Amino acid sequence: MKRLYYLTHSVDEADALISDLRRAGVGEWHIHGLSADDAGLYHHHIHPVHFFQRYNLIYLGERGALIGLALSLIWSLATHSLQLIPDSFGHAEMLFTVLLFTLFGAWSGGLAGMSRLNYRIARFQKDIDSGACLVLVDIPKKKVNKVRRAVQCRHPGVILAGHSSTFTNPFAKATQPI
Repeated sequence: MKRLYYLTHSVDEADALISDLRRAGVGEWHIHGLSADDAGLYHHHIHPVHFFQRYNLIYLGERGALIGLALSLIWSLATHSLQLIPDSFGHAEMLFTVLLFTLFGAWSGGLAGMSRLNYRIARFQKDIDSGACLVLVDIPKKKVNKVRRAVQCRHPGVILAGHSSTFTNPFAKATQPI
């Protein structure tokens, strides 16, 4: 799946865009809006972005899990090979330590991610604060060109501000080019 990011000047313009997207065959649950005017989204029946799209919980949680995994493997292997703990520290204890560090890393990364705007939409924050509405459209790759052409023809003022995959990549840079 691909995610297209359309930037409109207002919630009213986003509503017209979303109506045309629905007529073009994009499912209602594959279109979300982000605006400083949450009440406007509600009154226009635009689904707001959900928690995982708005914040970096998944992205930083995955990174935290990977860091926790790496640290636990280093610690466990060093402890086991240097025999810092008596022989009672076996494979089961090492596996438990790896699991514990990984889960702690995921938890702490997720907590940090709940306080940060998603890395893919943070670049639009100034526009959103100034009254624009960001529309996220999730569609299969084979429909991308059809949807882009339909939006260009019917809404020339709407800006295709970017695109990405719907997959969250923990190795991606925090700011991606358009």
